[in-house]
Amino acid sequence: MKFKFNHHHQYQLDAIESVMALFEDLPKKNALAKEQTHLQQQGAMVCNPYTKELGNNHFFDIPMELVQEKNDLPMGDYAHHDDGQMLKGVSSDVWRFPSFSIEMETGTGKTYVYLRTIYRLYQELGFHKFIIVVPSVAIYQGVLSAHRAMRDDLRTLHGGTGIQLVQYSGDKVSALRDFGESPLPQILLMTIAAFNKKTNNIYKGTEKLAGEKKPYEYIQAVKPVLIIDEPQSVDNTDLAKSAIRTLQPVFGLRYSATHRFYQNLIYKLSPAQAAYQNLVKKIQVVGVDLPSSALNNELVLLGADSEKGGRIFAKIKVVVANKGKKAVEERNVYQGQDLYAITQNKDYAEGYVIENIIAEEGQEAIYFENGELLTTQTLERAKPTIFRRQIRETLREHFRLQKKLLKSQIKVLSLFFIDRVANYLGNEAQPEGIIKTLFAQEYEALRKDDAFFGQYSAAEVQGSYFASYKKKGQTIYVDKEASKADERKAEKAAYELIMKDKERLLTFAKGNQGTPVAFIFAHSALREGWDNPNVFQICTLNQSVSNIKKRQEIGRGLRLCVNQSGERIEDKPEQNILTVVANDTYKDYVENLQKEYDGGKTGGRPPRPTNAKTGDVKLNKQLFALAEFKRFWQKLTKEVNYSIALDSEALIANCIERLDKTSFPEVQINASKGKLDIAELNISIKEFTAKNKAILNFTLLQNSQRHVREEVKVAEGVTLDHALKKSFYSKYSLEENVFTGFEVVEIDRDAYDPFVQFKSGKEVTQEIPFRQSLYVVGKALKLKSEKVVEASFPVFNLIERAAEATHLTRKTINAIFQGIASYQQKAFIQNPETFASIFIEVISKILRKHVAHSIRLEVKEELEPEVFDEQMEVFFPAADRKVQKELIYGGEKSLYSKVQIDSEVERRFVNNRLIPEDKILVYFKFPNRFKISLPKILGNYNPDWGVIREADNGDRYLELVRETKGTLDKEALRFEHEKHKITCAEKYFEALGIDYRQVTDQAPVRWWLPKGDVLENEEF
Repeated sequence: MKFKFNHHHQYQLDAIESVMALFEDLPKKNALAKEQTHLQQQGAMVCNPYTKELGNNHFFDIPMELVQEKNDLPMGDYAHHDDGQMLKGVSSDVWRFPSFSIEMETGTGKTYVYLRTIYRLYQELGFHKFIIVVPSVAIYQGVLSAHRAMRDDLRTLHGGTGIQLVQYSGDKVSALRDFGESPLPQILLMTIAAFNKKTNNIYKGTEKLAGEKKPYEYIQAVKPVLIIDEPQSVDNTDLAKSAIRTLQPVFGLRYSATHRFYQNLIYKLSPAQAAYQNLVKKIQVVGVDLPSSALNNELVLLGADSEKGGRIFAKIKVVVANKGKKAVEERNVYQGQDLYAITQNKDYAEGYVIENIIAEEGQEAIYFENGELLTTQTLERAKPTIFRRQIRETLREHFRLQKKLLKSQIKVLSLFFIDRVANYLGNEAQPEGIIKTLFAQEYEALRKDDAFFGQYSAAEVQGSYFASYKKKGQTIYVDKEASKADERKAEKAAYELIMKDKERLLTFAKGNQGTPVAFIFAHSALREGWDNPNVFQICTLNQSVSNIKKRQEIGRGLRLCVNQSGERIEDKPEQNILTVVANDTYKDYVENLQKEYDGGKTGGRPPRPTNAKTGDVKLNKQLFALAEFKRFWQKLTKEVNYSIALDSEALIANCIERLDKTSFPEVQINASKGKLDIAELNISIKEFTAKNKAILNFTLLQNSQRHVREEVKVAEGVTLDHALKKSFYSKYSLEENVFTGFEVVEIDRDAYDPFVQFKSGKEVTQEIPFRQSLYVVGKALKLKSEKVVEASFPVFNLIERAAEATHLTRKTINAIFQGIASYQQKAFIQNPETFASIFIEVISKILRKHVAHSIRLEVKEELEPEVFDEQMEVFFPAADRKVQKELIYGGEKSLYSKVQIDSEVERRFVNNRLIPEDKILVYFKFPNRFKISLPKILGNYNPDWGVIREADNGDRYLELVRETKGTLDKEALRFEHEKHKITCAEKYFEALGIDYRQVTDQAPVRWWLPKGDVLENEEF
């Protein structure tokens, strides 16, 4: 098969003309021919023309503005130039050149456009030396493949003119001399990795090149035109930018669908525009997941890894509380973070501070301060069943679509991405990979009733592409992004095979031509290499919820399909539908896709600074120096040891009783399916109604014909989610959290260019509206749920796991398990992971109560004077910074000028009880650093208030610790953790001889009295 190209797509011609219009004022090629011929006869290297003219700082200002105006884009005041030093260690010189951004949605022919632009620049203006810089081997091989497919067509289109493509790699430095000296037009193709380090071969002298020049100097001499393919991944570091300057380009063109930063944007084809014009496939998503109740309905660990700097993080699924509503979200978390602070969910209020994260492959885990252990095992155990359902849904879609498109002579392909090669090829433990086995089972079950696939076995229709290399006679498969030389070589070979097989995979098997292979398995690290137009289904079979960029994933199948003649099917949108089968819910997949788009690009203006969010607090040195305060603090910092004497029989009996009343659910796999439409949002300023208030115009372009307009009143601190009416979301099928990040932080009508700025850094100005593509969810169709079969769940050592999680002996855990009813024991076999989670949770809750009531405390020696003084300065610094919104005035007796409060109860206690009390000598909020050490299962305790107050009869000072709660009744507290900690605290402070009790903000005037001294009829 040979691809046929349409030369008349207006959007492609517009992108090319947008570049050519920048050079309207330059003479055409014929005026340069005589001078260039003379130089070539002298054997000189002929650099690109017009370097002097283009070196003028303002040459592009007016042409660029005209192009931007024509294309309805934000207009810059002048053309931005990249200006800076070349690569350190290679040259200390600086280089300055302009670059222009062209944005085109994936699948709309970006490579074709820039290759045609190169031909135009050569044919009309005489630019004859070009460099294409790409971020990876995958895109390098993709450009090579595209050029091979297009070169005859481009030659014919441009009157027989051909431009040679030169492949560069570190072992081909000799090719650079020909590039520098040849008078012929040439394109040099390079990866950024080939020249972004001073140790690259391109910067070294070599015997392969005669003369004094180093390889890179041949490039410098010709002042190439620079084409950057996917700049967000090429020049995304200062090092990469300096390496690019070292090549001394005359100007640059930046092509991408997902720019992170626009440099002189001159053309834009957004996802919404591409969808409206039917330039790409429509999208539908099938989400397959386990319900949260089947995992751990409060907390799920999805995976753990380390960032580039080495910092370890974990990806978790948590329940986030927001204004009375709860929703499951995915978050990246780090050691030391408190889940309660992150989620505002009170279920995580006690002890869910991350103590340690294990990121070792296969051993991923989070340890919390309260002793809880979280692993990925719940997901791991259920994966075969999830994989089976994903494969089944992919096969169903594939069979249905192939039957529909057979008459149109279109071959359907499905692409499976996996993140563990062993899951497909197998290993010593499982010689036949689980994915390969499941595919064969599901395929054979479906093909019996299918006329087309009935002729082929499962083995005949599947193919796989994995990067591998030999080491000591053993085949090693690359299970990650290539980082070593052997891995990169293997990756390159895999990409070459993918590109070589591209046309063959599109062709039906007939004689010696084509292939029956229609289901392709590849490692997710190779995803960039896939741009086959006939990929109609993409299925991600990952161990954890896929962390592949959703837009990148979708991009592998967006291109319009081709028939057996190589003709692209452009006039039948009903035939061009891409189905993504995700290992996530449909709703979550779409939400994550929108977040990726929102977090993408910015314009040329840096974010304006926002108002400070912290405030200063100062220590009252007179109160700090009081002898009474020092004596009180000395008591508080005494060493206290604890011991626990559990009544094992009572603990076992309580656990058995509670577990027999506990429900252990069965597991079902859920699947949902829905369309994914794209709308374009435009926000502009209608008018300013006050200094910090404005009315915004919302325009929503949806389904190509419909324009929706809404007026929204905003003020500083208002989120667009709240400003918009609920009917707006339902009317236009938008999720209500689409505008969550759009909190207005500043409105300035008096600025030179009046603006409204959002918390994300994005802004609308009087001159420049804000545009954004929105992924609009259609109504999700719930597919049939399936019960998880027992065989999906290998049974593990429950006793050992529970003992490790609770720190109880195996004997005690075994006694609890053996004591529960037999029907409850069977639930472990049916659903071991869910059973284990609930089993451990119930035991842990009862254990906490027993520990709190059986703890014994013993006071040890006081701190040495030197250590004590040093510690006081650490706990009470002379000045500190706190979160502004949590600070209130503390009054004259507060140890600090302002007090940090955590709740309205605390605010009222300070204002109504502490500040008005004239017998208080000093009071303070316990520093966050002050922790009372308790058993790990309970978590450490940080009290609320320390108070020194004169006794009513004036004969002594009372040393008080008070815990402010919404109720005086400890048993009425909502969370068991709180009850247990207060029980322990009562014993702790009793051992120290300090009066402690729980009070409320409604406490009467005698709140300072010890609990035992309160009159019978008096509230305390």
